[in-house]
Amino acid sequence: MYEERAIHGSYEQPQTERAIVGREEPIENQLREALMPELQAKRPMSYEEQIADLTAQQVLQQHEIRIRFLDKGCIVSLGCKDVAFGSPKVALDAIVDYINNPKEVSKNWREVVFNMK
Repeated sequence: MYEERAIHGSYEQPQTERAIVGREEPIENQLREALMPELQAKRPMSYEEQIADLTAQQVLQQHEIRIRFLDKGCIVSLGCKDVAFGSPKVALDAIVDYINNPKEVSKNWREVVFNMK
């Protein structure tokens, strides 16, 4: 199926590459075609794919929640992200929503914070 063939580099030094018999396409295309299934299998998983099989409790355990109260409003930290709220009541409502449905709320917040859809 494979044969060895010699090609000449820029300095007329012979180099050897493996080519599929009967195909005259560059080795890069052959390698890309041969490795494509393996590369697709190793693509990074989206956050939604990562948490799909987790329970709500497991999702909640992934990030620490901190509340810092200010003169007006507060800052809620979820993991490494900080979100400012104009009033503590709005912040607490958002936290309760997150605790009740962490998968859906985290998806919505990822769209807001990271501008991802």
